[in-house]
Amino acid sequence: MDQLLGVTPPAGHILGSAQVRLEWRGYTAVMTGDCKLEADESCEVAEIVQCDQLVAESTFALPVYAWQEQSQVLMKWLGGVCGV
Repeated sequence: MDQLLGVTPPAGHILGSAQVRLEWRGYTAVMTGDCKLEADESCEVAEIVQCDQLVAESTFALPVYAWQEQSQVLMKWLGGVCGV
């Protein structure tokens, strides 16, 4: 009997976010939504999962969105709130 194996590695987007990795007969597919590769205090970093097929839904994936590093955003925010 063929078995389908499923695991949920972290996506790193928000607390509790996960990817879905399915393996069947040597073929691996990964489904994910928004993910984040930079560590922060709220959740684990996204796990890079090797796969044959990646299905991704992302809200802000267009090239027009250029995100700054979190440390730069935090310092800008602290400067505005605390005068740092």
